[in-house]
Amino acid sequence: MHEGLQIGVLGRVEARTEARALDLGGAQQRRLLACLAERIGDAVNADRLADALWPSGNLPQDWRGAIRVAASRLRTSLEDESAVVSMGGAYRLHVNPSALDALRFDARLRSARECPDQREQATLVRSALDEWRGNAYEEFADEPWIEGEARRAARPRGGCCGGRVAGSDVRCIARHRRTARRSGHRRRHRPGTNSARHRRRRGRHLRGRRVRTRSTIGGDGTSARSGRRGGGGARR
Repeated sequence: MHEGLQIGVLGRVEARTEARALDLGGAQQRRLLACLAERIGDAVNADRLADALWPSGNLPQDWRGAIRVAASRLRTSLEDESAVVSMGGAYRLHVNPSALDALRFDARLRSARECPDQREQATLVRSALDEWRGNAYEEFADEPWIEGEARRAARPRGGCCGGRVAGSDVRCIARHRRTARRSGHRRRHRPGTNSARHRRRRGRHLRGRRVRTRSTIGGDGTSARSGRRGGGGARR
């Protein structure tokens, strides 16, 4: 098992080590990696792999042999002969689960839900959102064999963080992140400043100021405290 190997599906399908991105070669290897990553740790049967490698349904005559060739080329691209394991006609991606960005994203959101500290919560959500580089399984997202999984992976990103992490906070953090990237620096996120509760408190504060202002100025514009007219008379 290659400890430094990282698999990315939250965007274009990619693989990289700590030092560099790996060249996955042609579309067949990329499709094979995406299909195996979708069920990381589980054996994926040949029929499922055939749906991924030939979504049009036009299978070659020796399609099982073609899958073996694609698996061999993928092992070479990943620079790890043990990364793709053959199991009696099925194949399994044999890497550490934390190597997959989709699982890291889910794990960080779970940690955020369980975190009692709001600042740490926001940091965890931000780090989870940083895993995204585009749409999940980007180049294959509209194909039937992966379409459902691509939609499922995208739902938590849209604010479905559950319970303790509000969707408004997730959207606020995402907006701050986009702004920071455009301006070339990261802005510090203040948790809860975009929440409905915060907006209600802010509204009550502003209304209270307006009421106090009206009570200190008479109907003719004369200040109850100074006896001068509102509107700014000349200072003596």
